[in-house]
Amino acid sequence: MRRSDPVLAEMMDRVGGFALELRPMEDLFEAILRMIIYQQLHGKAAKSIHGRVVAALEPHGGVTPDALLKISDAALRGAGLSANKLLAIRDLARKSREGVVPTLKEAHSLADAELVLRLTAVRGIGPWTVQMLLIFYLGRPDVWPTGDFAMATWYLWRSLDTEL
Repeated sequence: MRRSDPVLAEMMDRVGGFALELRPMEDLFEAILRMIIYQQLHGKAAKSIHGRVVAALEPHGGVTPDALLKISDAALRGAGLSANKLLAIRDLARKSREGVVPTLKEAHSLADAELVLRLTAVRGIGPWTVQMLLIFYLGRPDVWPTGDFAMATWYLWRSLDTEL
């Protein structure tokens, strides 16, 4: 990449060596649930809502598809979820139980295109969300989110964190 574009080479020098730090996750369902909650919200608000949703799920068995299907809409709305996010996470739970959403172990063995196909079947999940999952949760740095105007790859994201 350095040889093909001097501007990119300069940015790579500024950012430093590739050191993708994966976001921790215990299972794919939990990571996608978090991603849905965080969509289009300020980080602090999303973190607060996510924490309330997780706390509301605990008495029903924790952050699992079954617990999400047991809890009432009122409890989830009370945690701060919008009507659309509620529909999306309900669909996520159903599609997880049906096997459309793979387990974390299965996800590691699936090709990027297969994961995009399967996960975009979930309401509220588009290709960009899956591509962010691939990069930042599954550690696949060669994903290029073509629909992202920010052109989010690791180096370009990190370039936003450095001074010119």
